[in-house]
Amino acid sequence: MRQATVILLVILGASNAAWAQGKEGEEKVGSREAKINEVEYGFWLRSTLGAAVVIGDVFGSESGAPSAPVFPPGPALGIEMGVDLGTIASLHLSAQGFEIAGTRDVIRGDKTETVSNDATGLLLSAGGRFALMTTKRLAWFIKAGAGYVLAFPDSSGLDSSVAFFGGTGLEYATALRHFSIGLEAVGQFLLGPKSVMVVLSPTVKYTF
Repeated sequence: MRQATVILLVILGASNAAWAQGKEGEEKVGSREAKINEVEYGFWLRSTLGAAVVIGDVFGSESGAPSAPVFPPGPALGIEMGVDLGTIASLHLSAQGFEIAGTRDVIRGDKTETVSNDATGLLLSAGGRFALMTTKRLAWFIKAGAGYVLAFPDSSGLDSSVAFFGGTGLEYATALRHFSIGLEAVGQFLLGPKSVMVVLSPTVKYTF
């Protein structure tokens, strides 16, 4: 009986030691993985939902007066698909839809009348981003690129044209791995109507 008790105690002691060693190893591996993956980099999708204001005669007013008032702003919704090049730079493709409301001067007979007007635009573009300053989770960045604006309907007076953009913003990697939130301000120069559109957007990004 005594021998059986000794053998049982030896087996239990060995089992406890093995379990403790395995647990310690798992904690070390888990800590190492958590540290490596605390902020994700790689392929990502990013959405923007904000407001757009236009500076200039975007609708081709005969009088030359601003045809889209700064207030109220129009909605702007976008989606970006990109890839990180290290930790401070990235490239992306994007599609952004926006709506502009305002007025337009039209000639009817020998009279010029001001009528209400609105247009929808779709900006398809490519660009890059560079982080000027980064901390553990927060990044301050600049971005720039170019694309083409498709305008609808034709009767709105908004011309489809080449567009260039540049802007800046902040992005924060949340404790929910893969997710980042941010805020950005981007200025877009519409070459056709020679107008500037400024878009202010909160952002949400998911990195795979």
